[in-house]
Amino acid sequence: MLAYWAILILLQAAPYDPAIDAGISGEAYDGYTYDPAIDSVAGVDREMQMYDPNWIAPMAVAEAAPEFPAARYDDPVEITVFVDVYVDRFGAVAMANIVSSGGQDFDDAALEAVYGWVFQPATHNNEPTKSVINIPVRFTPDMIPGWEEPEDRDSGSFLDAFFPDDD
Repeated sequence: MLAYWAILILLQAAPYDPAIDAGISGEAYDGYTYDPAIDSVAGVDREMQMYDPNWIAPMAVAEAAPEFPAARYDDPVEITVFVDVYVDRFGAVAMANIVSSGGQDFDDAALEAVYGWVFQPATHNNEPTKSVINIPVRFTPDMIPGWEEPEDRDSGSFLDAFFPDDD
């Protein structure tokens, strides 16, 4: 039990490394990369979740909306951060791990949002169980307070720049 807490403390105290969050190390799983050691610490079995017909995935019953990072208001981009969310057998988020980073600001906002989610827990053989689910957290400029889509500055074609009408 002590080793479990030591690993959790190390995971939380580790410095931010975009290479790790981008999934450069680990194993491939369904189009992205994950660290099997984290699954082991969380007590989930991804293979069982994928192939066991008696396993039913968790379902979100309350979702906290992410907030576009205020530090990025001047750089309105569309970003999706992928987060592995570890759900306990009661439906609470026990742990979350960035598997595809959008940068520190967006990662922090994504984690803050998913920790506010509540789930109907996964079941295995009709018993609630721990699970992991990958959640895409999308950030769009329209999440910025007061955001207005810029008007199209030029309604002409690309060629109009080279061949203007001289009427």
